[in-house]
Amino acid sequence: MPIRILHLEPNLSDAALTLLTLKSAFPDCSVERIVSLKEFEEELEDNGFDVVVSEYQLSDGTADKALKLLRRQRPSVPFIVLSAVRETAVALKMLEKGAADYVFKEHRQHLPSAIQEALQRVSTLRQTVPAPAAPQPEPPSPAPA
Repeated sequence: MPIRILHLEPNLSDAALTLLTLKSAFPDCSVERIVSLKEFEEELEDNGFDVVVSEYQLSDGTADKALKLLRRQRPSVPFIVLSAVRETAVALKMLEKGAADYVFKEHRQHLPSAIQEALQRVSTLRQTVPAPAAPQPEPPSPAPA
C-alpha cells in the first residue's frame, strides 16, 4: 500500500524539492501539501495519512503547535520536521515533545530513511502493544425483592 504523506510546507520551492525527493524514494506515495496550521487542523479531521512532514516555521505558527494538534487527534501518526531552522535546541525540543525525527533541509536526502524508520517503529509498536480490551457489559442488576 502506498505511503500517504501530509506535507506542511509554506514555501513552494521547498515543497517541490521535497516532492522530488519523496517520489524518487517512494514512487507510489501520495503527497498532499498544505501551507498553514488552519489547513492542518482541517486535514486532521478529514483525511487519512501515514506520516506528517512539516517545516518548523509556518505562516501562522510553528511545527510545535502542529505536533500538539496531531498528538491530540492521531497520536500514533509519526511527525517529522524537515526544516531550514538549524538550531540544535529547536531540534532537541521537537524530539523531546514527540517528533519522530528532525531533518535539516540541506540534508533532505535523509528524509526517506527517516520516514521508513518512523513507520517501522509505529508498525513494531502496534505488533507489541495489545489492543485495548473491549468494554465488558455490566452485570445485570439484581431483581427487586
